[in-house]
Amino acid sequence: MTFLRPNLIRNRKKGFSVELLGRTGLEYREGDRSMFVDSELQPDSIAVFRNSIKAWNPPHDCEPIDEKSRDRILENIKLAFESKGDCVDLL
Repeated sequence: MTFLRPNLIRNRKKGFSVELLGRTGLEYREGDRSMFVDSELQPDSIAVFRNSIKAWNPPHDCEPIDEKSRDRILENIKLAFESKGDCVDLL
């Protein structure tokens, strides 16, 4: 993992990055695709909301997000934050 800024984590090997946008929300990127994922900073963890992973941002918004893709994205987000020592709650 590479920590480019305090809130931006990149995994070059797996080809993704996660950027915490503030107290709520994060941006997940894979290659040239990105999406907004609902999240919330908790006192001792980061809550990530599974149901908010619905579609990529345009121009990739026609590419489907199936359960397998959603699970991969969630695991990548969890891996990124845990690499910094943060606890993640997948809700």
